[in-house]
Amino acid sequence: MKDIIRKLDDTNPAGVMLMQFAPVESVQTWIAKSGGLYRGEIVFFAGWRWFNVYGIPETLFFREPKRRAAAGIFYETEAGCVVPGDDAEFRDVFEWAEDRRFIVRTKDHVGDWRLIGTPWHGLKLEKADFDTDRIMAGTRGFSIAFEGKTPALSGLYPFS
Repeated sequence: MKDIIRKLDDTNPAGVMLMQFAPVESVQTWIAKSGGLYRGEIVFFAGWRWFNVYGIPETLFFREPKRRAAAGIFYETEAGCVVPGDDAEFRDVFEWAEDRRFIVRTKDHVGDWRLIGTPWHGLKLEKADFDTDRIMAGTRGFSIAFEGKTPALSGLYPFS
């Protein structure tokens, strides 16, 4: 699997926002959170790591509204962005991700990393919609969203 970075000469990855994801099956050791904070780093199996996706800053979002059901409280979690550009590698990653579940990391507006999902309650890449000129003039790219129902809130993950 590859990172989703627009590889054109005029692209500056530092000018877009970073979101990261990893398939749940790549997690070797999971550390539970305590008080809303992960106190240890996730360990991946050999050959796995966080994969990067860079999106347009104004389009990065994260939501986890609380819901109630007969079985108890859950959260309808969603994180995503608009990824500028289009190429065969993007499409290959999106196709590969079709039926997998993921844990996701995203940085909030104050610079804190938030870890979303668990190996048991991973998010699916439910949306990878290509569009041209929809967000702003001259922009084309994919609107992506990782979505899922999670039994607990996300937590702060202060590790690189």
